[in-house]
Amino acid sequence: MEKLKSKKGNLKRMFHTSGTKHGSYSVGMTVLVVAVMIVFNLVVGQIPEAYRNIDVSSTKIYDISDTSKDLLKGLDDKIDMKVLAVKDETDDRITTFISKYAALSDKIKVEWIDPVLHPSALTEYNTSQNTIYVSCEATGKSTTVSNVAAALSEMGLKVMQIGCDPKADSTILLCHGEAVPAVLDLYNRKKQALKLDDMIRIGYNGVICVEAGGPTPGLGCAGRGIITALEKLKELGAYDVYKPDVVLYDVLGDVVCGGFSMPMRGGYADKVFIITSGENMAIHAAANIAMAVDNFKNRGYAELGGLILNRRDVPREEEKVEELAADFQTTIVGTLSHSEQVILAEEQKKTLLECYPESEMAEEYRVLARQIYRICGEEI
Repeated sequence: MEKLKSKKGNLKRMFHTSGTKHGSYSVGMTVLVVAVMIVFNLVVGQIPEAYRNIDVSSTKIYDISDTSKDLLKGLDDKIDMKVLAVKDETDDRITTFISKYAALSDKIKVEWIDPVLHPSALTEYNTSQNTIYVSCEATGKSTTVSNVAAALSEMGLKVMQIGCDPKADSTILLCHGEAVPAVLDLYNRKKQALKLDDMIRIGYNGVICVEAGGPTPGLGCAGRGIITALEKLKELGAYDVYKPDVVLYDVLGDVVCGGFSMPMRGGYADKVFIITSGENMAIHAAANIAMAVDNFKNRGYAELGGLILNRRDVPREEEKVEELAADFQTTIVGTLSHSEQVILAEEQKKTLLECYPESEMAEEYRVLARQIYRICGEEI
């Protein structure tokens, strides 16, 4: 676990960290996709250095400058802050810090989880008490996976996308905004009466959509949904019934934690692709994931297939990602532009390939999909 440090003036950048992985499994071929979370330590009884660094104002934690306010109000992406601490015992200055920043943006959601009442939360988030766990999928992890799924389906392949995230929203663009029932929720209600048709929806261009789901935050291991979903899909013969050529696992970035690593270590995936931008925290997170994959490879788990650069148009972006690739003896297998069309398509609750099939951005997704397919040893 790393203590997060951020330069002054970089609040938005810190919250915009991103990293992702894509997974696809076909008859003899698999790929994994993962996103990234940030964790930073909360020292009860004093204002941590990390918090002073986060505050972009020059007058310490209580005075939020106009610059800070503008950055917070300008956030485009949802930020989840889970405070794993006993709120009544937390220093007032820290609770004030959290409240003031959260109040400035409706994009920030704060949830206090008492680790004394819910000790399983510490295992779930792989951290210790008195920690703030910040997550943001600003990288467009699920958006990228869904568009790659759409591009693969255009190639005449039968594609299955499995959302391995407690939020159960990986496939929502493929299903035009309709939520796919989470396997864990279905299993809790139906138990042995659960059928394959209950878990699956057919999305855009025939993509088979599944959502693992997860328990209520703080009340169980989030990885449990992934374990349940994969076991039930196998038990009910999903791969024999639907015969997918490719399966994409859209997985959270905590790849070393319990169920989150199951697609990688359970024989489901052959290759892992990490999506990152050139932002410093994204690079740091991608390096952690690559290191985990590297440590796993000697156990017969999935191997690193390469990096995917999802541009944020920051200075030295390509250079930094190239350096990261060199450090792990891999390559950048694809580059995605920072396009407003992606956001416009999301607002219409569709993939970009469905909304703007003739656009340059759509072609970038198609090129990436073909490259992933080639790397996995399949001929097009």
